[in-house]
Amino acid sequence: MPNAPKVFISYSHDSLEHRDRVWALSNRLRRGGIDCQIDQYEESPEKGWPQWCDDQIEEAEPLYQRALAIWEKALGPDHPDVATALENYAVLLRKMGGVAKAGRMESRAAAIRAKPRSGSSPG
Repeated sequence: MPNAPKVFISYSHDSLEHRDRVWALSNRLRRGGIDCQIDQYEESPEKGWPQWCDDQIEEAEPLYQRALAIWEKALGPDHPDVATALENYAVLLRKMGGVAKAGRMESRAAAIRAKPRSGSSPG
């Protein structure tokens, strides 16, 4: 699926029912034109499962950067949803070992959340 939006679904293997629901969701996304990646499409990755998961996560970073830029442009840099996007991006960065950058994202998110919102009353 060249140029298709891409998503990686990471999920727990709690039960066969849960695995089957993830499989169905992934197939539905693929039918809709989204390049969805889950472990069930791989028999045995050449580099092993941990590296396969790490590769999927690393491929997601440019998409997080793009999504964050879209949120900021659409909502403004101080919107609470931008804070949520920053927090989610920080989780990804931490998984990739980017602790310092993740800390900066989390600090920015906290600063956004600390700002009073119009229409809200103080404490």
